[in-house]
Amino acid sequence: MRRETHLAIAAFAGFILGIAGSTVLASLGWVNLVPWAIAGMLIGVLPNQRHDALRPGLLYGFVLTVIFMLVGYKGSWTNGQEVGLLLLSLVLGLIGSIAGAILSLLGNKLRLLIQR
Repeated sequence: MRRETHLAIAAFAGFILGIAGSTVLASLGWVNLVPWAIAGMLIGVLPNQRHDALRPGLLYGFVLTVIFMLVGYKGSWTNGQEVGLLLLSLVLGLIGSIAGAILSLLGNKLRLLIQR
């Protein structure tokens, strides 16, 4: 599978799980982390080599976090608060990208262990 395909799958998964986490699965609270972690590890299973698992994981975590924050925001968009929310979403997106990369690399490592 091509690298661009991995990136597209990662972005799509982050988008869908970000929306689901803010709407359908919102009542689950912290339990949302379980499907997010499983998806992050599955994204790492796709690439054949470890270094190819890093970028999709980064993208997955970033998209998931930003979409979750923006969709889940229930406040008002007045008095310049939208800029603050966007900045907060981007900063948290960077943290989410690190988590996504760790999960993706972990999934890739598990794949290599299973193949032995």
